[in-house]
Amino acid sequence: MTLSSLQKDAQQGQDWCWPAIPKKGWKEFRILPPQDSFLSTFGDLVFDQYAPHCQRYRRFSQFKARFSDGFWTFDLLPHRPFIQSAEYNKFSGGILREFEPLKCDAEPYLDEVLSLLQTDSSREYHLDVHQYRVYATGEAKGISVPEGPHRDGQQCVVILVFRRHRITGAEMTLHDPLTLEPFHRTVIGENAGVALDDEKMLHDASDIIAVGAERGHRDYVVLNINEWGKRRYGEAFERRAINPLEPV
Repeated sequence: MTLSSLQKDAQQGQDWCWPAIPKKGWKEFRILPPQDSFLSTFGDLVFDQYAPHCQRYRRFSQFKARFSDGFWTFDLLPHRPFIQSAEYNKFSGGILREFEPLKCDAEPYLDEVLSLLQTDSSREYHLDVHQYRVYATGEAKGISVPEGPHRDGQQCVVILVFRRHRITGAEMTLHDPLTLEPFHRTVIGENAGVALDDEKMLHDASDIIAVGAERGHRDYVVLNINEWGKRRYGEAFERRAINPLEPV
């Protein structure tokens, strides 16, 4: 490890808000089984028109998280389009994508994740919450990640899987950002999650394959967490995502 790498690690140790994620950059964990009322909301997601070949349905909302009087609180932010810079997403980056807001109550799971990651409670955070269902049939695979190995352009990325119904596949791989070689593979089971230091690696997931003739699906939530001062939210961020040369 070079001196600059050591300095970067030391700096991250001071600034990193999620001490439960080890230096290797990822943490696998279990989550509490969800209520049936929460699981039922995955059947009310909206077709993802930006990835029409993927058999993917989704909703999306954004929150401000803060710790007060011993509890995490989550303020729903005014609904805006979702956008990633083309620097990170070659498939749909630089596009303002309009998704319908969440109908579910995700706050118990947001609270559980922030607590599991030992999140620094002295700071405030911006959260992107994406709720997905990806289908697979005997005729077509379900595609969770059309962009392939990628970063999300966030500080911390969390993937929570709540249900795998009559499917195989959806193997997650983590990749070295320089060589693109995979260095870790795992299938996230039901009621389980993975948290990633997005700056240290790329991630991907294989296609979802139906078991038998019946249609199968995978229900999951992707949570992006950024310090509030580094939030990926608002008109200025959107302009820079569309045009990276936009002045800060």
